[in-house]
Amino acid sequence: MLVHRRFESPHRGVHRLRSEQQEPRFSEQRVLDLARAYVPKLRRGEAFSHTTALLAFGAPIRSPEVVHLAVPLPLRAARGRTVVGHGAGSDFEVVRSPAGLPCVRPVAALAQSAALLPLRELVVAMDHLVLPRGPRHRVTPLVPLEALHAEVARASGRGVRKLRAALSLTRIGAESRMETEVRLELVALGIDDLDLQVELRRADGTFIGRFDLVDRTRRRIIEYDGEQHRTDRAQYLKDLARIEAAREEGYRLLRLHREDLLRSRIAETRARLCRFLGREPRPITAELTRLLAER
Repeated sequence: MLVHRRFESPHRGVHRLRSEQQEPRFSEQRVLDLARAYVPKLRRGEAFSHTTALLAFGAPIRSPEVVHLAVPLPLRAARGRTVVGHGAGSDFEVVRSPAGLPCVRPVAALAQSAALLPLRELVVAMDHLVLPRGPRHRVTPLVPLEALHAEVARASGRGVRKLRAALSLTRIGAESRMETEVRLELVALGIDDLDLQVELRRADGTFIGRFDLVDRTRRRIIEYDGEQHRTDRAQYLKDLARIEAAREEGYRLLRLHREDLLRSRIAETRARLCRFLGREPRPITAELTRLLAER
């Protein structure tokens, strides 16, 4: 009966009814789907780790579609088509992620992923983890920035230099992957002093809106426009109103889109950023240049 086409087997020994819904569109959604399907196979003490844990904590990273597991001794590491087990001793802490999956702690997942991910993805993950979120009266990050610094300072092993380089670029305020991507293009130009998520007000104190990146001295604003800014009519009109209000206060605004961050157009985009900000690129270290070029 289990070989009937109404069933599917995402992992050896796991069968489920084939979903009538469309397969998850994005890679991170497919990894989480594979992780949820693996839950019945988890042995006592096992937890999702590495990039899988980061995805379970909501980090919008891009990584191979593989489920990583931390396996306590003396269990043998699990193996499968899309599963990689890692012997992790028995002293790692298991926590429940917002996605409801048993995972290693977020900082442990970062250290484990340092050898697997390029610098940009590590910064994306860190920006996500340190972003304050929650109800207005209980706003808190998944990992406070101070705690992240303390934990990374104690980290060791493969990729630790890259991990620390990523931490040096981590900032509180990026609310999406693409906002971090835009900021990293400024880092590549040696310009990393713009303020994130700035609330602008008129001279009389009236609130105008919140903007992604702001150079207050030169009165410049850089905004990344995602699809919701185009497809959501209410959001579109709201954006127009706050942009017009900012212009009335003497600010100029540059709007970037996904296409502007494609590799084929990144040189042109960097030149536009420099012209818009009225600033020349400043040199950065050879190591940082190399790490930012990794994809």
